[in-house]
Amino acid sequence: DGVPAETAAVVPGALTTAHLLLHRFGRVRDGDNVVVHSASGAVGSAVAQLASLLKDVRLVGIVGSINRIAPALTAGYEAAFARSPGFASQIRRVLGERGADLVFDPQGTDSLDEDLALLAPSGRIVLFGNASGSPLQPLPPTGALYRGNASIGGFSLELLSREDPLVVREAMSNVLDLIARGPLNPQVTVVNGLAATASAQQRLADGLGEGKYVVRV
Repeated sequence: DGVPAETAAVVPGALTTAHLLLHRFGRVRDGDNVVVHSASGAVGSAVAQLASLLKDVRLVGIVGSINRIAPALTAGYEAAFARSPGFASQIRRVLGERGADLVFDPQGTDSLDEDLALLAPSGRIVLFGNASGSPLQPLPPTGALYRGNASIGGFSLELLSREDPLVVREAMSNVLDLIARGPLNPQVTVVNGLAATASAQQRLADGLGEGKYVVRV
């Protein structure tokens, strides 16, 4: 109740993923430093919206190209950097010596070495996709995790929906409640009719889309 149908339609994907990443798999705490890959994308933007409701959480984003930095900043990131060799040192200059308490990475294992270099003591990395398309590589040796008191975990919304749907349902309900009460206001663009979807899809493919698109049929 109180949530328009077109807004409710976007909840099961990015917003539910972001809620689960922050609260269940990342276990974000007040005052944490959080680094998010693909910060200007649907999940990255949703993480920024939900993290803004928490106390003193600092957000730094990583994006695929320079032209995605501005959308990441608009979404709510304190700073954003294009993904390139050495991005960990750039981000550490923003966060200070402490580093990142939490890194969300949907790029597979391509950036794991940089992610580990970012971590604060007892920091956590959550992998939740393989957008890079590269073959997944083995995780770092156990000794590397011991040295940093670090942990690496994985998350799949698809598998969790099959294996523990009540957890996903609870996250969706929490997001819908935030929307109904007002603290959360996702950006939704309604596309009228299937004939208009091709141009919207092309905007997404070109990296020009913002927020979520819903097709009214």
